[in-house]
Amino acid sequence: MVSRVLAVPTMTDVFISYSRKDKAFVQVLNQALANSKYDAWVDWENIPLTADWWEEIKTEIEGADKFCCCGGMSLLFLKTG
Repeated sequence: MVSRVLAVPTMTDVFISYSRKDKAFVQVLNQALANSKYDAWVDWENIPLTADWWEEIKTEIEGADKFCCCGGMSLLFLKTG
C-alpha cells in the first residue's frame, strides 16, 4: 500500500478520497488497482500535523490522472463544522 505526503506531486494514476468508515473497501480497491498496474495515492496514515493539510491534498490531486471519491452512506451524511 502506498502512503505518501510530499510537497511535489507524485504523478500517480489515481487519487483516492474516502471516509475512514470506508477504509476496508478502499484497501480492496487500492489492491485491485495495484494488481492492474495502477498507482494510487491514498492517505492511510493521516497527513502529519506539521503539514499544510489542504496544500498537500491539492498537490496530490493536481498530480493524479484521475480522482476517485469513495464513500457510501457515510459520505452522503458526513457532518461538517
